[in-house]
Amino acid sequence: MYGFEVFTATQLAKTPQNETVIPGSTDNQVVITWRDNNKIEYIYQMPIYTAIRSLNGGFIILQKPRIINLDDSYVQLTDTTNISTDEVVAVNLYYDIVGE
Repeated sequence: MYGFEVFTATQLAKTPQNETVIPGSTDNQVVITWRDNNKIEYIYQMPIYTAIRSLNGGFIILQKPRIINLDDSYVQLTDTTNISTDEVVAVNLYYDIVGE
């Protein structure tokens, strides 16, 4: 993975799997941590509002290309107000498959 962006319902109401995305008003209540294939947390508790393109000048978050371990990466809620149990955080991952 070499970049990512996050969505709230302000940008994307439903995911392609028809899941409801968290409300835009909750973008300061969620943090994200990415871990690589060596279990190193290279992005730790980053507030998701910094990765929402409409809030940061239209940019995606770029990083040094690395293998991400999705099983060990996680999203945390710092406050559950106005977030329902059936809502999700939607993330676009940008990557390049080497050798393909």
